[in-house]
Amino acid sequence: MNCYADLTTLKRRLSITGTGDDTDLLQLLNAASKAMNLYTDRFFYCDETTRYYDGTASPILLDDLLSVTTFKLDEDGDGTFESTMATTDYLLYPLNEYPKLYAKISNDSDYGGFASGIRKGVEIAGVFGFGDGQSSTPYVSSGDTVQDDPLSSSATTIDVTDGDNFAEGQTLRIESEQVYVSSISTNTLTVSRGVNGTTAAEHVQTTAISIYQYPEDIAEATIIQAARLWKRKDTAFGNMTGFTDIGTAKKVHGLDQDVKQIVLRYKRRTIR
Repeated sequence: MNCYADLTTLKRRLSITGTGDDTDLLQLLNAASKAMNLYTDRFFYCDETTRYYDGTASPILLDDLLSVTTFKLDEDGDGTFESTMATTDYLLYPLNEYPKLYAKISNDSDYGGFASGIRKGVEIAGVFGFGDGQSSTPYVSSGDTVQDDPLSSSATTIDVTDGDNFAEGQTLRIESEQVYVSSISTNTLTVSRGVNGTTAAEHVQTTAISIYQYPEDIAEATIIQAARLWKRKDTAFGNMTGFTDIGTAKKVHGLDQDVKQIVLRYKRRTIR
């Protein structure tokens, strides 16, 4: 799961103090986050993976991209990506913004295009996703560290100095691994390891822990939508509307209109 807002914030908005509904509330946060992805036609978490594209002349349109690990070409169409482009062979655009949406061959490149005419001619390994819209590394220090000595790659809990530095629903970064926080008991986090394309690994004691960040508008819209979904359980998931000719009808809600307005500017408009 990837939640764009945390459980602590949602419970504060709903004035909920107990823990009995935590599982359901966290599921609603996840559902609301997925609704943001669907409506905007993009996702805001960081997916560390390998993606493939048909070869083309410059430029090449990409999914939201934060950073590149390797950029390879299959120039003869044999299914093997023999050519690894240097970072000087291409430029990622927009030049001064994140995420990157397309690439162009640079002026001094050794290549004339991106395996033009070859289907599935481009292989890019890197970090995909919108992130926070400001950085290729959209995470900040938690001010806390791993307290396990060490944290094994198979552990599903992480001991920290102060559990109040974290919240359920957050995605954390520990070295090159992403972990998802599903619950917190005092100073122990229960987590899913190696999420979003990363690999669970051992981490020594005092390794720094960072917290992934998302655009403020997306986080706020997620909270609003999740809170309203929670409240709708008291209205049978819909409102009854009366009509003179046909009686009553139930209006079923989707993503709220004002929530759509909040996230409208994040809708992807690039033709893919």
